[in-house]
Amino acid sequence: MSKGWIGVDLDGTLAHYDGWKGPDHIGEPVLKMLERVKLWMAVDKYEIRIFTARAGVPEQIPPVVAWLEKHGIGGLAITNVKDFSMIELWDDRCVQIISNLGISIAEEAIMGFADEQLCQVDEILSRRPALDGIPERNDKILHAIKTASEVDRLHAAIDRLPFWTALIAAERQRQDARWGIQNHDDHKWNTILCEEKGEVSKAILEHDGPGVLKELSHVGAVAVAWIEAIGRRATREKT
Repeated sequence: MSKGWIGVDLDGTLAHYDGWKGPDHIGEPVLKMLERVKLWMAVDKYEIRIFTARAGVPEQIPPVVAWLEKHGIGGLAITNVKDFSMIELWDDRCVQIISNLGISIAEEAIMGFADEQLCQVDEILSRRPALDGIPERNDKILHAIKTASEVDRLHAAIDRLPFWTALIAAERQRQDARWGIQNHDDHKWNTILCEEKGEVSKAILEHDGPGVLKELSHVGAVAVAWIEAIGRRATREKT
């Protein structure tokens, strides 16, 4: 019996994609996704398959095989067909829907489903602390909330909005863009984390509310980066 499989899209998910340039061209790997796939392969809990439209044209499969081998993940099955054993699909074009409801995960996060009265978006946002200096990505989240045509039972969902998660994710992207993937030992990571915590304390002493939020996002992002580094370390040790 199959242990189940995870599908990973190629263009735009596992490999950089900036437009079709022919079947022989596949972009450079998206390093974060490549490391994730390698970790899955090392853990070997589920089968990993490359899920790509290229598989619909037999002549386009060999370049995919060669690309996978070049980047250390050769041997993975290549398909464009779902079956009942598929557990997850990682794809830059997917929108995850809550089963049997027809509502996306993003909509659920914004709306919520508790039986509370409707609440105006501006009222909700007025309760948020000032967010000076927050990355641009979070302004887009605020804009999406403000312009939502219908926000059902939003009052019950205030504390469940993925706002703080988005802060940390945006900071992780900034860190990778500036320093690349970092593989420090635990002592070094602990030093970095303590330094960031010191910045939080400094912002508190200066009564800098937005600064506290900003520095806390740095603390969270460093912790996530540390966890990712431990995962990469485990993969190397196993292989």
